[in-house]
Amino acid sequence: MKKIMITLMCSVMLIACSTDDTNTNKPLKGEKEVIEMIEEKINYKPDQTNEVTMFKRDGQMDKKVTLLAEGNRLIKQTLVNEVPYELFSIQSKEEMQDFLQEEIEIYQQLEGIDYEIDFFEHYYYEELHIDYDKLSMDDYENQVGDSLTEAEKDLDFIYLVRDFVERNYYFLEE
Repeated sequence: MKKIMITLMCSVMLIACSTDDTNTNKPLKGEKEVIEMIEEKINYKPDQTNEVTMFKRDGQMDKKVTLLAEGNRLIKQTLVNEVPYELFSIQSKEEMQDFLQEEIEIYQQLEGIDYEIDFFEHYYYEELHIDYDKLSMDDYENQVGDSLTEAEKDLDFIYLVRDFVERNYYFLEE
């Protein structure tokens, strides 16, 4: 049971809700227009640094993601989550710390990942910083047990933004 909950937790922490196998980075009917709208919304610059921050309230959980790219090549991703313990039927800070200890150790061992977590009375706050230039995708998938999306594997900034839009994230104006 704990392994199932840890696997679920990985998915929550990384906001990496994988899409179905039919979803590839090949344009679908009408997708070109969607990509153009996203590029316009984020003021995409193909030959410069691009950054976008998106937010989603998912039930009682708040999720924020910031993506950084050189042109369309994804170089960094920061995920920030506030998660109430009750989502895991856990009542105390100490229980949650024990529950997540294995995950915390895994993240702290992976090169290219900087992971911080703070436990409060009824929720925890976490930040996961991924540096794709330093991260071994294979090590990540083997250690964490979570699969990366095709957009992440391809380091495709625009398609990763699209993936978050499809998962009902909205753009934060900075």
